[in-house]
Amino acid sequence: MSGERYQNVEENDVNAVTWGVFRGKEVIQPTVVDHQAFLIWKNECFKAFSQTWAAIYRPTKTSPGEEESIRFLEEQAMSLFLVNVVDNDYIHGDLNNLIHTFIEDNSDLIKSLQ
Repeated sequence: MSGERYQNVEENDVNAVTWGVFRGKEVIQPTVVDHQAFLIWKNECFKAFSQTWAAIYRPTKTSPGEEESIRFLEEQAMSLFLVNVVDNDYIHGDLNNLIHTFIEDNSDLIKSLQ
């Protein structure tokens, strides 16, 4: 939520993503990933930490609440990054290897963020 961004695509790039492609059927739930949509998703995601999940630990008439849990969730919302990873090689793609390679290639940057 602090606004830091790291990206390997241009600002106006758009990526078509599909969830479910089956022989002889239409694509099920296609969507487009772009920067504006991602920023909306990011806000919704991190809002869930401090509003939706933290609400479980807030004080009620029957419970004093768990301030440490609320504080933990709020800190995570402020310190985590939401990541969108797409591997469009449907035949030979290896997302697991892609992520491991990215981590290895960017280990200095990742360490600097900790």
